[in-house]
Order: sequence, then C-alpha cells, then structure tokens
Amino acid sequence: MSVRLLGIRPDEVIWNSLRMKWWELIMRRTGIMALVLAAIVFWSIPAAFVGLVSNVDSLVRLVPFLKWIKLLPKLITGFIQGFLPALALSLLMAAVPFMLRVCGRASGLPSMHQVELFTQNAYFAFQVVQVFLITTLTSAASGAITEIVKNPLGAKDLLAKSLPSASDFYLSYILIQCVLSGCKDVLQIWPFLRHVVLAKITDNPRSRYKAWRELTTPGWGGIFPVYSNMGVIALSYSCISPLVLIFAAFGLWFIQIVWKYKLIYIMDSTHDSKGLFYPQALLHLIVGLYLAEICMIGLFALNSSFPPVVLMLIFLLFTMLVHMSISDAIAPLLVSLPQTMKIEEDIQIEEKQKADAAVAAAEEASEAPTGAANSYYDETQTFGEATIESEEEEEEEEEGGEEHVVTGTRAMEGASSVRSTAMEWFKGSTKKKIRDEFESPFFKHWLGKIGINIGPENADKPSFFQRFLHPEEYEDFIALRKLIPADSLPNMVYAENHKYCNYTPPDMWMPKPSLWIPRDDARVSRQEVAHTRTYTHISDRGAELDKDGRVIVYFEQAPCDEARLLM
Repeated sequence: MSVRLLGIRPDEVIWNSLRMKWWELIMRRTGIMALVLAAIVFWSIPAAFVGLVSNVDSLVRLVPFLKWIKLLPKLITGFIQGFLPALALSLLMAAVPFMLRVCGRASGLPSMHQVELFTQNAYFAFQVVQVFLITTLTSAASGAITEIVKNPLGAKDLLAKSLPSASDFYLSYILIQCVLSGCKDVLQIWPFLRHVVLAKITDNPRSRYKAWRELTTPGWGGIFPVYSNMGVIALSYSCISPLVLIFAAFGLWFIQIVWKYKLIYIMDSTHDSKGLFYPQALLHLIVGLYLAEICMIGLFALNSSFPPVVLMLIFLLFTMLVHMSISDAIAPLLVSLPQTMKIEEDIQIEEKQKADAAVAAAEEASEAPTGAANSYYDETQTFGEATIESEEEEEEEEEGGEEHVVTGTRAMEGASSVRSTAMEWFKGSTKKKIRDEFESPFFKHWLGKIGINIGPENADKPSFFQRFLHPEEYEDFIALRKLIPADSLPNMVYAENHKYCNYTPPDMWMPKPSLWIPRDDARVSRQEVAHTRTYTHISDRGAELDKDGRVIVYFEQAPCDEARLLM
C-alpha cells in the first residue's frame, strides 16, 4: 500500500517528492536520519566550547595563556562569562532549522507541514542535546576538572557540588532568548531594513511590490523547539535550582505577549498544519520530567543516598507509564477527528431543548395550587398504597431470586482495573465536592459581590472559574469552534476546472507568468509590450523610471494578483 494524504491543499504539496519510488524514499530517509544523528554528535564540539567559556576561572586554569582575561575589568569579565556564551549558543543554534528543512525536503516528505514537523522533532533533539546536556556537563565538569585531577577519588562529591551551579548559565540563556529576541521582534529591525533599504535598492518592481504587500510567515518547526527546550530546562532544574522557574516563567510570559502581537499584526500563516505543532510541543515537555528524575537519581547516587535513588526510579517508571498512556490516548485524535463531531452540535441543541422543556414543566407544576384540600381531591393520589405494593413485590423478588453476584464490572479483572476505577471515582467525587462547595449560596453570594460568576449559565465571556468548573460547557468542541472568526476570512474563489487540475503539477495547468516592466519616457516599454503581448502577458502599468534611472512603483496600479493581506 502506498501513502495517501487527506485534506492537503495543492500549494502545500512538494511535487518533486511525488516522483520518488518506495525504495528511493527508504534510502533517502535512512540516509537523512544518519546525517542528522551525525550532525547532532559533531555539533557538540562548538557547544562544548561554549560551555567551557561560561566558566572563566576554570578556563584560565586549564589554558594558562588566557590569563589576560582575568586582568580585564569585572564588568567585561562578567559580560564574557554570562552574556557572551549564551549569545553565541543562540546564534550557533539559529542556523540549524534551515539545514533541517533542506534535509526534510531531500528525504522525500510530500508536504510542507510534514517538513516543518520533521524540523520540529529534529531541532528539539538538537536543542536538548546541545543546549542542555552538552552545555550542562561541560559547564559542570570544567568547574571541577582541576580538583578531579588532583583528587580522583573525590570526583563524585565534586560533581555533586558543581552540577547545581551550572544552572547560572541558563539564567542568562533564558533572558537572552526571551527578552532579547522579544525586543528584537517588537522593534522589527529586519522588516524595517527590508522596506526602507532593500526595497529601494532592488530594480525589480515585483520584488518591491511583494516586500510591501506580503506578510511574513512563521516557520513553526524552528520556533516551538526553542521554547519547548526552555520548558525542559525549567523542569529539569526545578528541584536542583528553583530560581530557574522564576526566570523561565517571566521569560515565557513576556514572549507570549510578543507573539500575540506578531500573530495579529505582523505575521500570517499560509500553510495548514492541522494544529499538530502544539500537541507535539506539549509531549516534548515530558522529556524535562525524564531529565529531572535522571538528574535527581545521579545527584542522590553521587551522595550515596540509595533510598531516594530507589524512590526516584519508581517515579521514573511511573512517568514512563503515564507518557505511554497519554500518547496512546492522543495519537488517534491527532490524525483524524471522531465522526460524531458533525452531529455533536445538533445533539447539544436537542438536549438543551429537552432541558428547557423540563424546566418549564417544573415551573408549571410549582405554580399549581397545593394544600390539603387539593391533595384530597387529586385523582392520581394513592396515599402510599402504590408504594407499599411495589415494596412488597420487590421483597418477593428478592426472596425468590438468586444470590447477588457482581456482574458487568471490569474492575474485578485485575488490580490495575481496580486502581483505575478507584482513581476515577476519587477524582470524580473530589471534583463534584469542589464544584458543589463553589456553587453553594454562601460562595455565590460573596463571589458575586466582587464580580465573579461561577454558575454554569451560558455567558458570552465566561470567567476563569466558570471555565475551570464547567469545561463541558465552555471548552468543548462546539464552544471552541464558535471562537473562530470565520466571517472575517475571505471567501475562496475556485476556477471552474479546479477539481481536475489542482492536484496535478502546476507546470501542466498554471497560466503563463505575466511580465511587469517599468515605463520610461522614451517609450521603449510601450514597444516591448506591443511586441511581447502576442505570446506572453506583459504590462508596464504601476512602475516607471525616474530621471536617475531608479524604479518607482505605484502599488495601487500594480498588475499583480492581490497579495494575501487581511485588514
């Protein structure tokens, strides 16, 4: 069976990959994976050097001719030790996503979003190995290598003391990645240079038109791994050096604000990834738990604390089981959605109508006259006779029936089922108790005075407590789908024969590209238009040459197709 892709747009297809045979795909992907693994190994050399530079004192002891660094002022020495290695590591890793995208295309991946997903996974492996593992080990070892050489028997004690101090490097790294890159994104230095300098240098009117009209597109495969690795670093050092959590929380909060601004006003996404980058990034965070537990096992083992080592091994096994169960539960939903989602909205509307009808019937019943006289003349009143008869029938059935046995319970099949059933009951009962307490009249009265509504009423803008206590009401598929501004998106206009030619190579059905040349006073462009229009569409509208020979472009008169710009 050959691979098939569903729901992919024609402009996302990598047409060169479709010509490859199955054996060529296997060879290419095997070779690319070997190349990526080799790159991860050899990329460790410059990353290890960055880790050595982060500890100037030990570097001077190892390399005597660098003693002149100690003669510099403390401000410069602190800059070299704290800021420069983190900046160098950021620049070193910035070139990796471009190479990984080339590798993804060369491996025969058929779509753009699959190339980005490949880049995300491979770049995350780069980040964890180079930024975290190699830098941590070299930074910790460089601070204790001279003492280890003098006293080899005390190596474990020295490493146990120097490993937590390696977290100082990541405080600078998080600040540089979040604050410095966030400020760079807000200032928009590169777009400013592109619009002001490069757009005026180029003589191609089409390039200048695109520079002004097209929005930049984010390459999520090179963006998510950077922040996923920050989460891994924060989780790994959460027990060893909790100060990293504060820096990571502040940095990620700042970068969240920056990216909200960028996605609304600066960037536009042209390829549909089906939302696969975010859950993949969340699953990458579990690597931080593994590394945190492994680090704790190593520290306890270096300090000869064997009971905590056994406890951490149990936690590590438990984390692996949870990771496997989460992956098994999420994996089917990442590829395809349940068919019931098509009728889920109709089911909700029907259930809401039934609930409204039941409430209306209850209100009518409560408004009916009550009292002793009314109950006496009620024709349906049985005065307890029907209840007594039903109880007698139940007692007779119990006496004549068989012994009670446990049926239909999966909890008796094994201890794991018993544990899962007990845990589900405990979580459900705890959540119900918390919800009942919060929805009690006492809490509603006092929370209502401060403007917090926690009831399950259908509010246009539910509060945090409403979303937390009633996820079935405000965070289901239908509620989240209503948040998508579908009316603001442009309507797609398709050609008449789009279903016959869209999924064939564009060279076979795309119209000829149109030529755009600048108009000049000598009317040379008019002559060229007259000669060429018979064979190829050409125009000189919207661009002209000034007296100095520079191209002036008028975007409103451009003969190009309107770029995708949402206002």
